Amino acid sequence: MRRCGQINFNERDPLTLDAEAWMDYWASLKVDAVLLDGGGILAFYPTRVPFHHRSQFLGSRDLFGEMVAAAKKRGLRVVARMDCNFAYAEALRAHPEWFEHNADGSPRTHEECTWLYKTCMFSPYFTEQMPAIYREIASLYPVDGFFTNGWPSTGAPEVCACENCQAIFRDKIGGVPPEHPDASSPLYRKYYEVAMDRVLEVWKLWDAVVKEKNPNSIYVGNLGGGIHTVKSVKRLAEVAGWFNADHQGRSGDTPIWSCAQQGGVAQSVMDGRTITNVTGAYSNSSIVWRHTAKSPAETAL
Repeated sequence: MRRCGQINFNERDPLTLDAEAWMDYWASLKVDAVLLDGGGILAFYPTRVPFHHRSQFLGSRDLFGEMVAAAKKRGLRVVARMDCNFAYAEALRAHPEWFEHNADGSPRTHEECTWLYKTCMFSPYFTEQMPAIYREIASLYPVDGFFTNGWPSTGAPEVCACENCQAIFRDKIGGVPPEHPDASSPLYRKYYEVAMDRVLEVWKLWDAVVKEKNPNSIYVGNLGGGIHTVKSVKRLAEVAGWFNADHQGRSGDTPIWSCAQQGGVAQSVMDGRTITNVTGAYSNSSIVWRHTAKSPAETAL
């Protein structure tokens, strides 16, 4: 693979998005694959999985299905881009055990979209709900793979005080979850390995699930972070058939060579297997304007 396209649907896109026009565009660029939003937070197809929230503007449309069909008609592979980190209040009410909680018992919300709640990696959301969504998509559409936005990431693992995590700290680490990540804490440093083991467990499970119908299908997580990674990309590369990493642009004091360094980190662990960097088309100024394109020179860089 040398070149992929990616479209992030917004919730209103089912009202106006032209699937044929978009796929004409991607075909004209001779991409090897297109990443399309399948679901997780928002479903862009008529899902029947309980608590898999449909776009409120979907109506009778199957936007994801239309886009997949248009891509396949042009000989393009399709990767379902999924979100596993947040879900809506109806899921929280029915399954509070799926979600991260603060020390005071309150569920964690998204910083900007406060109506979304943070799911816990150690919960059945990752071992039951997400596999159910993957299986549904694989049964309905001829997708070639799955990608999770934002997971596992390569930053420091968050600390959660839900019942699942309290049991993990009690039984595997010997203590109670600290309120915040703290690399100087011996207790928290033990948590690094436990969290890494869970990432690999979930990764292997999801890869097995997506291969059930199509043995050539592949699961890949988001592995951005480059030299700043905290998780072991070496261990992740042992299970990753593809190293896909967000590096959408530069902002603040990010150096010119940061994206190249991300590629170098990926090459050092992937032993010649596929590596891609996700590059954003929008401007990365100090105020991010997603409706403004970045300069051609920046994109080429």
